[in-house]
Amino acid sequence: MIRNSETVAVRLYYNNPEHQKILEVIHNLDKSIYKTKNKFFVDAVLFYLDNYGKEEFMNVNRLSDSKYITKQEMDNLINEVKNEVRIIAHDQALAIIGQMMAGMPASDSKNSILSDTTEVKENESEDNTFEEDDDIADYALSFMDFD
Repeated sequence: MIRNSETVAVRLYYNNPEHQKILEVIHNLDKSIYKTKNKFFVDAVLFYLDNYGKEEFMNVNRLSDSKYITKQEMDNLINEVKNEVRIIAHDQALAIIGQMMAGMPASDSKNSILSDTTEVKENESEDNTFEEDDDIADYALSFMDFD
């Protein structure tokens, strides 16, 4: 026999303030707008899904519950990580280049990758600083893949 409906039970408790709000509306529904409580719930859930999206609540394109990972899932994860690393490296390289162009030392930035390893020495001449900046820029740009 084919089922054309499915029953879903929802428990609402009077001692829960959030549930009390819902119960108040359900008990005082305008019968000219909503003939049944079922119609109210259907419209409320559809409104919520239309305005907030259903992808967050569904298990679409996520890893399966299997204890093994497929080759396709592994490739997808690797590509996601590569893209994230590429974006972070690109942002960091641009930050370093921006700092060099502004004349700021790399150690002043809290977001710079080189902030922990680069120290500004007060006794160095300006010529050495520019040479080091060029070396740093070349090194940072060597990791970037400009497609």
